[in-house]
Amino acid sequence: MNNSIHRIIISGGGTGGHIFPAIAIAEELKSRLKNADILFIGARGKMESKVVPEAGFKMESIVIAGLERKLSLNNLLLPWRILQGLVQTFFIFRRFKPSKVIGTGGYVSLPTLFWAYVMGVPFYIQEQNAYPGLVNRIMARFAQKIFVAYPKLDKYFPAGQISMTGNPVRQNINQAHSTAQAKEYFGLEADKPVVLAIGGSQGARGINTAIRQHLDFFQEEHLQLLWQTGKQFTETLPHYTQIVALPFIQDMSLAYAAADVIISRAGAIALSELALIGKPVLLVPFPFATDDHQTKNAKAWTDIQAAYFCPDKDLAEQLPHLVLGLFKNPDMGKNAKTLARPLATQSIVNEILHEK
Repeated sequence: MNNSIHRIIISGGGTGGHIFPAIAIAEELKSRLKNADILFIGARGKMESKVVPEAGFKMESIVIAGLERKLSLNNLLLPWRILQGLVQTFFIFRRFKPSKVIGTGGYVSLPTLFWAYVMGVPFYIQEQNAYPGLVNRIMARFAQKIFVAYPKLDKYFPAGQISMTGNPVRQNINQAHSTAQAKEYFGLEADKPVVLAIGGSQGARGINTAIRQHLDFFQEEHLQLLWQTGKQFTETLPHYTQIVALPFIQDMSLAYAAADVIISRAGAIALSELALIGKPVLLVPFPFATDDHQTKNAKAWTDIQAAYFCPDKDLAEQLPHLVLGLFKNPDMGKNAKTLARPLATQSIVNEILHEK
C-alpha cells in the first residue's frame, strides 16, 4: 500500500441523520488531504445510494438489513442478510485496504466496523443522538474515539474514548442573511412575525395535521407561516396570503433567517442546526423513532429550557398555546446556542488525523 494515499472507508446510512454527518466528515477530510481516497459503504437501495454519489463520493452497496421492531417474516431472513453483508464487506476491505474507518450509525455500519476490528484497522464512531444506536453501543468499546453531541453518554460508551465534538452540519446552514432579505425571498411581509414549520424532506404527518387544523389561528394572530409540508402532502389548502406552503425548502439557511420561532421534529441533525440558529423552538419528536431517541434528544433541550416539547399525539390540541408561548420566551434561543458546536466537523477530523 502506498502510504502517501489516505484510504478511508466511511459507513452509515438508512436516514439523513446518519448520511449527512458522514458526508460532512468526508468533505472535510477531502479538503485537508491531497491524496485522500474515500469510499462509502452503504445499503443497497437505501437513501445513501442516491445521496452519496450526488455529493461526489464513491460508494459500494451491500445487502444488509436491520431487525424490525414488529413481528415480521423479514426477521427470519436477518441472519442470511447479515452474513451476505459481512462477506461483501470483507471483499471490499481486501480490495480497498483502508487505513482508517469511520462509522456514523445505522445497521449498514455493523459489517464495516466488525471487519475494521478484526483486521486491526483503527476505527472511529460518530454518534448523533442523546441515546446511542444499537450498532454504536455494540462496537464502541473497540473504537479509537467516539464523537458525541450530548453529555452523559458514559452510561453507554467507555468514558476515556468519548470526545464531545457536536454533530457535523451542512456547511452553509449558518450563512448570514438579513431577515428582510429572507422574507422577501419567500414572498413574506417584512413587518409580520414568521413561524417556520419543518418536518424533514418527507414532511411530518403529526405536524402537518395539527397545522392544517389551525390555519385560522395563524390568520387571526397575524402570524405568517412558512411551512415545509414534505413531498407526500397533497391536500388542497385555503388561499391565505400569510401562509407559504412548500413541499421542500432547498435553502434552509434562508428559511431559518426568515423565522422568528420554529416548529420541528427532534432528529439529531435538525437539532444541531437549530442550536446554531438559536431561536425559540417547539420540538415534536417522531413517535416511532428507534428506541424513541427523538424524545430523548428533546429532553436534553428541555432540561436546559432551550425548547418546548410536545408529544405528536397532543400537538393538534396544544399548538396555538405553545406557538404563542414561543414568542414570549426569547431566552430559549440563547439557551439553545449553548448546545451549538459550529466547529464540530473540523474537531472530528482533527482527532481522526491526530491534529490540534
